[in-house]
Amino acid sequence: MSDQTDTYAIVVVGGMNPLIHHPSWYRAVELLNDEEVEQATRTPFLIVTRPLSQFQTPKLTIACQDNRWEIRTSDPDQVQRIQDITSRVFDEILPHTPVMAAGFNFNYRRATTAKDVAGYLASVLINAYLGLKGDHATSGEVTLRRSFDEHTALANVQPAPDDKGAVLIAHNFEYQFKHEGSFNLGDVIRQRYGLDRSESEEQTAVIVEAINRSTKG
Repeated sequence: MSDQTDTYAIVVVGGMNPLIHHPSWYRAVELLNDEEVEQATRTPFLIVTRPLSQFQTPKLTIACQDNRWEIRTSDPDQVQRIQDITSRVFDEILPHTPVMAAGFNFNYRRATTAKDVAGYLASVLINAYLGLKGDHATSGEVTLRRSFDEHTALANVQPAPDDKGAVLIAHNFEYQFKHEGSFNLGDVIRQRYGLDRSESEEQTAVIVEAINRSTKG
């Protein structure tokens, strides 16, 4: 497992029709090329059913349930593309989809200099004056939610399960739409995605530095 892994995802919540979301449909609307469709349709990860559709290309994963659509990638070069695909699907091709919310997810795996990230996070919680018992504490997980006028931001910090010195840091930015269909998803992406990504990267760096500094020596 790499010491540093990033995953970028966009989630759209609303009334979906999973049966539409087949690789061939994405080729028909010119969002995938022939090679990607061929690769997606001959992998064991292809699922197309009424409650769930999911497929993978070498660089993208798209999954759709009746109330949730997601596109994600671990390739930084595909980040702009997942934004473009999302905007095209919901603003141009399927504009009548009743969308209620959208979320930008940024997940990071980072190496630290700590010998035991799980134990460090447990100690953080024990010393947070929450009345938690500290005896035999071996691991901890921290989640913080912030609410703004137009969105909420959530950060989650937890130890990597396969490496005592690595940490998993997840950021979610969620935008609620009070009136279905009264928005342009592309506008939200253009206005907020870059800002939210920058914030998630900066906050991740600060968290890693704090762990390194606090566990030094």
